[in-house]
Amino acid sequence: PLLYEGALSHPAFGAQLIEIRVQLDTASGGRWFAVGQSQQIEVVSLGGDRIVLREVAAGSTQLDGVRDGGTSAIQGEVVRSGVRGGWFRLTPVHDPQRRAQLFRQIYGGAQQAVVTAPPMAQYMRQGPPCGFTGFPQP
Repeated sequence: PLLYEGALSHPAFGAQLIEIRVQLDTASGGRWFAVGQSQQIEVVSLGGDRIVLREVAAGSTQLDGVRDGGTSAIQGEVVRSGVRGGWFRLTPVHDPQRRAQLFRQIYGGAQQAVVTAPPMAQYMRQGPPCGFTGFPQP
């Protein structure tokens, strides 16, 4: 499976930066893990590098983003209960030791809400990546 780690923010969550892990088992779905919870997600390709990850059951949260062709990182805007705001960035985890550590955190019992942050998490705390200001509204 593909494994990503990153962070997200949204006004509904207050000023808190939320760490998130995403495991994509197929091109169309997987699970995300955040704040001690796990949700099944579906992945929808909107053409080109545009991609949406959204909860299957509750459907109240979705990540509407763009995949970087060079790094496979995904970044974009968070939509919570239909309200756009905030941002997210997910970075693929390729390092075997880091992957093993994340799998232990995810599947070795209840996932911890706060985990040892990699250097990328420090960067993400600085605000929206790459000057992202949101997608144009239709």
